[in-house]
Amino acid sequence: MKFFRLRLPARGPTAAPLFTRARLRSYLIGLGLLLVAFVVGIYLFFPTRALQERIEREAAKGAVTLTMSDLDLLFPPGLRGTEVTVQVAPSYRQSFEINRVAVRPLWSTLFGTDPGIAFQAQLLGGELAGQARKRGSVVAQARGITFAERPITGSLIEVAGTLTTGQFTGAVPLTAGTDSRLELTLDQARINGMEGLGVANGTLNIGQIVLRGEGKGNAFRIDELEARGGDLQLSGSGSLLVGQPFERSRLNLNLILTPATGIDPALRDLLELFATAGTDGSYRLRLGGTLASPIFAK
Repeated sequence: MKFFRLRLPARGPTAAPLFTRARLRSYLIGLGLLLVAFVVGIYLFFPTRALQERIEREAAKGAVTLTMSDLDLLFPPGLRGTEVTVQVAPSYRQSFEINRVAVRPLWSTLFGTDPGIAFQAQLLGGELAGQARKRGSVVAQARGITFAERPITGSLIEVAGTLTTGQFTGAVPLTAGTDSRLELTLDQARINGMEGLGVANGTLNIGQIVLRGEGKGNAFRIDELEARGGDLQLSGSGSLLVGQPFERSRLNLNLILTPATGIDPALRDLLELFATAGTDGSYRLRLGGTLASPIFAK
């Protein structure tokens, strides 16, 4: 019996794989170097001066005078401006300075229909931070901001204090149908410049103020307004209709004022001009008019 052996054709040399481990590593290193060079090129040659001028021009379209000493790129990608001066004209003639402001994109929103940014600013001894979206929604928190402003142009009356905590949720600018929420806590609140009214040291100490309200469009309902720890205690509620310019916003507040023991007699006499003391020693009055021209009524 014969046995037949099947002979297979001889194998040729094995074809080299398209991507060896070493070659793949070299490709990845090259790609990484290319990305690094691209990012470095952006940071070295990005036209920050042109962008700074563009930002200032866009702000001017909204009646805001904005100037900054410098604009830098951040890593991860973002922008930082230093010594930014903001002046809202013509309704608000005073200006304030932001020591530093940083803006970064919200990466998770960039490819959606409502992209946004995260911002953080240092101003007036405190900090403001939050997020803003293209369609106008804003969430912002503030803390430690010290202020001293004259709400009425040309008046000697000055409102001062420290915004300890503040939070705003809503839209900017305010538009019909948008919901807003505002919560503020102020410490060491006071009204200065009252020497002309006979107040001995010229100051009415208000102490701590707590305000909470919510709104629809430009109409705000003030749910809580409390002041304690000063020359008088205050509680109230009412509404605020935000106008343009802001000093034309209309007030409608019902207030209860209770003078503290030992209050300056001039301040008590001033209260008597606007309201009559009740049996418990408190004064009830209504505050109307506008922020620029408030009207007190019994």
